[in-house]
Amino acid sequence: MNLYEQFRRFANTCFLGVTILTVLTPGPISPVVYALPVTVIVTISAVKQAYEDYCRHCTDNKINKTSVTVLRKNCQFEIPCRNVCVGDIVLVSGEEDVPCDIVLLGSSQANGHCFVTTANLDGETNLKVRLCPEGLNLTASNISHSSGVIECEQPTADLYTFTGNIKIEEQKRIKDFKKHQVNAGFEASQSIQSLPHLQQNFCYSTSIVETFEFRSPLSAENLLLRGCRLKNTSYVYGCAVYTGKETKLSLNSRLSRNKFSTIESAINWFLGFFFSTLLIESLLSTYLEWNFVREKESTMTYLGGKHFNFLMSFLDYIVLYYYIIPTSMYVTFELQRMIGNNFFNWDSEMNCRGKSPLCNTSDLNEELGQIEYVFTDKTGTLTENEMRFQCCSVEGNVYYENDGVVTLLPGREHQEKRIVLEEFPAELEEFMLAMAVCHTVHCNPDTRDARMPLYQASSADEKALVESAARCGVVFQGVEQGLIKIMMKDRIKTYRRVELLEFSSERKRMSVIVIDENNEASLFCKGAESSLMQEIRGEFLEESLNHLHDFSSRGLRTLVFSCRKLDHSEVASIKTMLAHARSSTSEMEPEEKESFMNEIYSSIECNLQLLGISAVEDKLQPMVAETLASLKLAGMKVWILTGDKVETAKSISYSCGHFEETNDLLALTNPSSTDHCLQQLEEARNKIATNCRKCYALLVDGFTFTIINKEDFSRNLFVEVAMSCKSVVCCRLSPKQKAQIVKLIKLSSFRPTTLAIGDGANDVSMIQEAHIGIGIMGKEGHQAVNCSDFAFAEFQCLKKALLVHGHWYYIRAATLIQYFFYKNIVFITPQVYFACGMSPVVLYCSLFLLLYNTLFTFLPIMIYSLLEQDYCADILMTHPELYKINQNNKLMTWYNFALWVLFGIWHSLVIYFVPYCSLSIDTTVDLTTFGMTIVHNAILVVSLKLLLHSRYWTTLFVLSTSFSVLGFIIFSYVYSIFFKVFRVVEFDFLVMLDVQYTLYKSLWFWSVSILSVILSLLPDITIYILSNLESDNLVNLKPLFLTAHSSFRISRERKRHNM
Repeated sequence: MNLYEQFRRFANTCFLGVTILTVLTPGPISPVVYALPVTVIVTISAVKQAYEDYCRHCTDNKINKTSVTVLRKNCQFEIPCRNVCVGDIVLVSGEEDVPCDIVLLGSSQANGHCFVTTANLDGETNLKVRLCPEGLNLTASNISHSSGVIECEQPTADLYTFTGNIKIEEQKRIKDFKKHQVNAGFEASQSIQSLPHLQQNFCYSTSIVETFEFRSPLSAENLLLRGCRLKNTSYVYGCAVYTGKETKLSLNSRLSRNKFSTIESAINWFLGFFFSTLLIESLLSTYLEWNFVREKESTMTYLGGKHFNFLMSFLDYIVLYYYIIPTSMYVTFELQRMIGNNFFNWDSEMNCRGKSPLCNTSDLNEELGQIEYVFTDKTGTLTENEMRFQCCSVEGNVYYENDGVVTLLPGREHQEKRIVLEEFPAELEEFMLAMAVCHTVHCNPDTRDARMPLYQASSADEKALVESAARCGVVFQGVEQGLIKIMMKDRIKTYRRVELLEFSSERKRMSVIVIDENNEASLFCKGAESSLMQEIRGEFLEESLNHLHDFSSRGLRTLVFSCRKLDHSEVASIKTMLAHARSSTSEMEPEEKESFMNEIYSSIECNLQLLGISAVEDKLQPMVAETLASLKLAGMKVWILTGDKVETAKSISYSCGHFEETNDLLALTNPSSTDHCLQQLEEARNKIATNCRKCYALLVDGFTFTIINKEDFSRNLFVEVAMSCKSVVCCRLSPKQKAQIVKLIKLSSFRPTTLAIGDGANDVSMIQEAHIGIGIMGKEGHQAVNCSDFAFAEFQCLKKALLVHGHWYYIRAATLIQYFFYKNIVFITPQVYFACGMSPVVLYCSLFLLLYNTLFTFLPIMIYSLLEQDYCADILMTHPELYKINQNNKLMTWYNFALWVLFGIWHSLVIYFVPYCSLSIDTTVDLTTFGMTIVHNAILVVSLKLLLHSRYWTTLFVLSTSFSVLGFIIFSYVYSIFFKVFRVVEFDFLVMLDVQYTLYKSLWFWSVSILSVILSLLPDITIYILSNLESDNLVNLKPLFLTAHSSFRISRERKRHNM
């Protein structure tokens, strides 16, 4: 499998084919010359992957051998984790990780609850509560006397859904009999166990047991996932339902699709070009040789009259010229990427909140310099995701809360005349009670008796609301045995929680049914106004809606609270309906199941009475406006994709500078029909076409996009309109819709390079869909970070990641690739000049063919590709427009590639024909000496060419160039002296003995070398000087020789423009 992955690469496959050719046919070059490089390349990659596999194996083995306690046949066993089977009863002790997915059957907590953390699953460190099925809490003693069946759905990767049913038969001994006559005739609900002849009357010693049957639906609250850690609970018992690769953790560990950079696709095209060139050169050389042999055949009697073999000669030329394909380029490129990742991680300026940036892949470094579209989440990405309750609207009045002090606002225009409330009105107390009851927040058991307990929640909004209620004296103190404890006015009130209707992104609301101490039942519901307002009735509905729009226009996050009184018959009916619904969904598909349950919940959440509207503030992160402005100046278009309501998204867009006051806002929201939606799109397109010079901003909601996404025509029209706008905001989107929008733009006719950035699980889809996915290390867990290609703590880091690191990564990678092609042209094309039209005779010693790429020219380009900077970081940060220089893969276009090829051909012509022409004057040399002269000049020219091409001379770079040249001179000198001792290839007919020793004493050699270098680099020097004399350059690109390279900073002087 490893070899298959290695030889999927075009160059490796071709190199292997040529190696086979050299073995099967007597060619001009030893098979070792080709076999050794491809063997080394494949071996290095294989060893690297084998080491990674071995490390994974050791890690897996360590986990698989973890000891787990299970109950089998009424006995307790310690077994390795890998031996746990479905149906085993597993005992998990406090502070231990759950070894597989188990249904909770019993807990040390009297109420059948347990607390877990899911940091290994989603990064969330807050405590979560898991429950035994209602009415069940088995202990070790009665588990051994119980049997049962669990019916559940097939394994899925969804961490947050689980449905099934459980049926348990528990046997309880009700009476012992010794030498007593037993009569049959028990009630139908009872049975006698271990009495096989009960129909007879006899005396013996036994026990009568009663079997109790328990049935209950199962949900995600009853499931403990592998990777969870048990906290604040002594032990739990559970039944294993998913083990091994079927656990939700394993299913979520699947590798996402591979992403490839635009440079890699360009490499394939360039390799195709060079392979075609190789075939043409070989074919032309074969034809010229055939023509030469045909003309001289009568005079070449010393050849013994052998006929010319066209095929064999063609294959010989392929073997001879194949070094034009730079096989070692792949290894160098991968090494450069792997080491280059560290510069991203080491950037101290991108360390925010004590968190260093993270690279999850090294395959996309250079793609950071190609971004054209940025798709960003809002909450937690542009904002802090630190929610703080600001105000609320209750019965037409606006109340503000600050550190427990509640003030009444007489009117919006009288902000300074707020009235401090000493006592709360009854309607405000009821609203606070709804905030304290209707949620899924957990109270830390160690602080539940404090005046301000420590709360933990997966939703920052819910936590902010519960904390605000606690500051105002309505303190949520946790849930015990289904009882919600609320402290109000120094008195604890209890509310029995009957049912919890879970929140979902589709419903955008949640509800709880409770019964208070007076035995009165109520349903409390909260949610987004778009999904809830149609179900609400109230006297102050109009005023509340005005307040809601006012809150949203200020960028506040709003929720609507409502309630309905229930009688006990309704409660019983609801419980029965929900139990039946949950038990009947085990065979349904996840989407069908969710839709079915949503319909049931909607039938319950109706005829609601408005309690009030809450407003929570989520502040912008530092430097968001500046970052967005810089990205736009760099030629990128930014889209905000959020689930927030239209008004909130619009307000945040203006406050962060995404929308500007000068923009003409096009709103595609709330269409009455499909035709109306298409009409809005057509009007927007016509408006843009009429005045294309104006800057437009587009606002789209999720409902409109659902209509747009139904047909190709509307999708194409939307893409045309949206891509013509300067800024786009899409709100009220589901996670799936976010990914669909990214895919629409990514696959549009322009094929732009896209980047998606977000911090939550709802952003994972778009992060994986985009060319580059970036996760924010925020407060919504680590799912986005784990699924991303890069990650950092704050949105402002994106500016440097793209404008600096992306810019540098791209120029380094593009130059490395094209330089490899160039230096192989310089090296192997003289072989073409020498052999073409004559015979496939090798010009170079085989050892130097081996070491040209792997040793003599490797170090300078590696140092260059790690340290090169055409502009310093300060200039790139202050002049974002410089990012546009390399967009659309401009350094890897055929034009730039042709320039490198032409330079390579020119340099090869000079380094071959200058020595060749000089021989006709007064000097003659043998073949080995001539070949070594060309090798020497090629290494000099390609090394100095890179030095001239660089705009950032560090000590390390200059030393690497000097070391490569001097290293070649010393190596070739020593090798030529001790040729007989160090001879590598036995049947290499070129004799190197004393060649370099003779050359280095020759005036002809040094004269030819100096002349070749000057003539070769003359065009390069001329172009370099002219480029630096351009008066309209923003910065001076003159390279500086630096005395230290460790700072990785560049000093540049700006040109002074005379007025």
